Amino acid sequence: MSRWALFVDAGWLFAAGSVSALGERIPRRDLDWDTDRLTDALVERAGQLVPASAELLRTYWYDGSPNRLPIGDQQTIAALPDVKLRLGRTARDGQKGVDGLIIHDLITHAYRRTIDDAVVISGDEDLLDAIESP
Repeated sequence: MSRWALFVDAGWLFAAGSVSALGERIPRRDLDWDTDRLTDALVERAGQLVPASAELLRTYWYDGSPNRLPIGDQQTIAALPDVKLRLGRTARDGQKGVDGLIIHDLITHAYRRTIDDAVVISGDEDLLDAIESP
């Protein structure tokens, strides 16, 4: 049986999502969202990109946080079944270390052959080399 995993860059998701849905970038603190519905919808849509028989290993949720400690909705995300919260740092100019965590997890899964497919939700071009490597 094949397995797949979903990798979500939350910072990009909320920035791009607010522009797509509302026409402008809205700070996340001003957005009201349902963690269960959002993660379920992302898994459902991503699942359309992998073989129907593939089993979801888990969703990896990447975000930034002061001191890499979960705050606010991150605590709710971390408590969801089949979701692994991975935290980088936050700085004045955004998240730091999130791309590195995504790349690390992609490479680890490829090396260990724990997944056959990966769906990455991000707009960061820095991830392209890791994603496109054979």
